[in-house]
Order: sequence, then C-alpha cells, then structure tokens
Amino acid sequence: MLSKLVKIVSLGSVIVGATIAPAAAQYRRQDYVVIWYTDENETTISGQRVVFCDGGSVRVGTPTLYDETIYYGCG
Repeated sequence: MLSKLVKIVSLGSVIVGATIAPAAAQYRRQDYVVIWYTDENETTISGQRVVFCDGGSVRVGTPTLYDETIYYGCG
C-alpha cells in the first residue's frame, strides 16, 4: 500500500513538473534565438537555442552549420 502511494506521488510530481517548467520558461525574457536548418535553403528546422537575459539557455534539436540568429536584446 505504501509503495503504491509513493509511486502515485512520484508520478504526480513528474506530471506537475513537466507542465509547469515549460510555462515558466515562456515568461523569461529572451536575449536571442539561434535557429538551425538542415540545409542552406533554410527550409527545414533541425533545432534551436534560446538564450535568456538571466544567462540561462535551452537547446532543442541538432545544431548545424546553417543557422539564423534573431536578436531581441535585454536592454
């Protein structure tokens, strides 16, 4: 019974963490975003990196040599 309760509480904390973390990241100010493409025609995105004004960053996907950087600035 106790092990079942521990599993339920653990699962609940994972679900809550998975839904709150992305929502919290949306409210952070972005300094710049790097978008990586699969080829020089920039038709398919292979990944991106978002750098926040607080110094943190998030990277998703695969970096390539074909990129575009969009600057927002923190000032």
